[in-house]
Amino acid sequence: MTTLRFLLGYTRPYLAAFLVGMLLLLASSAGLLLFPFLTGKIVNDLLGTDPWIIQGAGKITLLLLSLLIVRAVVSAINSILFSKVSVYATADLRHAVYQRLIQLPMKFFDSRRTGELLSRITADVELLQLSFSFTAAELLRQVLILFFGLAAIFFITPRLTLFMLAIVPPVSIMVLVLGRAIRKRARETQDLQAEANIVVEETLQAVETVKVFSNEPLEARRYRDQLSQAVRMGMHTAIFRSAAGNVLVTSMLGGIVGIIWYGTTLISRGMLELGDLVTFILYTGFIGGSIAGLGNSITQLQKTVGACERLEQIMQEEPEDGQFAGAAASDARDAGGARDAGDARDTSKPDGPAIACSGLVFTYPTRPEQKVFNGLDFQIAPGEHVGLVGSSGAGKTSLFRLLLRLYNPLDGQICAFGQDSRSMALEEWRRKFALVPQEVILFGGSIRQNIAYGNPQATDEQIWQAAEQANAIDFIQAMPQGLDTRVGERGTQLSGGQRQRVAIARAVLRDPQILLLDEATSSLDSLTEKAVQEALEKLMIGRTTLVIAHRLTTVEKLQRILVMENGDIVEQGSPEVLLAKSQGYFRKMHQLSL
Repeated sequence: MTTLRFLLGYTRPYLAAFLVGMLLLLASSAGLLLFPFLTGKIVNDLLGTDPWIIQGAGKITLLLLSLLIVRAVVSAINSILFSKVSVYATADLRHAVYQRLIQLPMKFFDSRRTGELLSRITADVELLQLSFSFTAAELLRQVLILFFGLAAIFFITPRLTLFMLAIVPPVSIMVLVLGRAIRKRARETQDLQAEANIVVEETLQAVETVKVFSNEPLEARRYRDQLSQAVRMGMHTAIFRSAAGNVLVTSMLGGIVGIIWYGTTLISRGMLELGDLVTFILYTGFIGGSIAGLGNSITQLQKTVGACERLEQIMQEEPEDGQFAGAAASDARDAGGARDAGDARDTSKPDGPAIACSGLVFTYPTRPEQKVFNGLDFQIAPGEHVGLVGSSGAGKTSLFRLLLRLYNPLDGQICAFGQDSRSMALEEWRRKFALVPQEVILFGGSIRQNIAYGNPQATDEQIWQAAEQANAIDFIQAMPQGLDTRVGERGTQLSGGQRQRVAIARAVLRDPQILLLDEATSSLDSLTEKAVQEALEKLMIGRTTLVIAHRLTTVEKLQRILVMENGDIVEQGSPEVLLAKSQGYFRKMHQLSL
């Protein structure tokens, strides 16, 4: 019932079209059920037996043709209506699932694979669309034909119907048993084929590594070996399917022969008209087709229920704290028109430290036994430029994630300019920050779109100003399409330095109060690093800045350095003061880096 309510929630806006479609489906099924009856009447009329209310084979034939034409029109309208419901309802569902996905907290994504989530919004929704437009209608049609068809043949030829019912159960059981065995072998073949596809996927994702190590022959052999297993199982399945199919066809044809023999016997005894036998055979064919289709429809419906349950689980997940409040704020801002790049920054007078963390306790949801922070305390003054250094795993990146509220601490408090993070809408809080990461991943659109991601309402003039401040204007102007140049998937058409400068321009356009730099120049050559560093220094002017650095030369010009170890700050001070400590952590790290 929960699943049904979930689906009805998305079909309710199109309920009128759905109900009309159902009525037309009933009318279409009734027209189909009249076909065998009228065909039998034509035969009886030609033979001059069992007269009907309409006399003359020509008149009955004309009635039958008219019925078929009307049924075709009704069926076409019915299909269009169901298609409308399925297309629009599943589009609404797809949008709702996507919207909920991007609102979910990071802990949700930590425990799930990207491919799994993509499958939910593509394969599962497509399965629902198929069910809305075809499976549900076919299932209802098959049930109607089965029950009304059986009722019709019982009424017309009760003796022949009882004879058929004695034959059908053994054949049906044989169909079910062999069908289950075929499906099992087909699944095994698909699993082996999927394993072979994994080899292809891995190879294509790491094609550069394959070529660098000259392992093309190795990967070809690996794929051939995996494919050989799938081929062998596929042949076994094909042989079994062929044998089983022949057995089933022979059994069904034998049953039909038996029914025809008994029917002709009844005709010879004067207990049955030839037209009624024709009607019975046609109804039996319809009923057999319905029985055969019911299995597929029920299986498809079970898959649909499973897909619906998986989608419902996503929709029942709790969004990030304050997500809806933030969304409402965003809607209100958009309704007011485009904002200037500078409007993102809170112009109110700062009250208290730019960043103040007290008593932070944190563990990742996927690793609850491993504490990242256990009572972390520190403060950063407005406009101060502070470096974060420490060994890998010290908690530097985790601290950035907490500041951005990608995760929430188990205990403790994070404040910005005197405002508690928990008292603010999520979007309002994040608008105070901009992040320039170590590995910049761009969206697969244009340079313009990627820079404007910092402020989607920015004008072209503001985008060019941001690009100039990020030292990106030269390489953008050198490209044939300028800002409209496509960057490729994940920005692969741009160099590392170009991607970094686009990310900096994006941060410029956001105009944050607090800037977070996560080793933004670590993977660049010296010349590119200089250009990017100049752009970062421009961006840092007048902003509170927190810089993660592994290369200590990056933080030597900063006002203060926090040295982290095992989730705690073990040392802090200006670079000069820390270097003067003979046994200090920073001095040791500095000496090791020389």
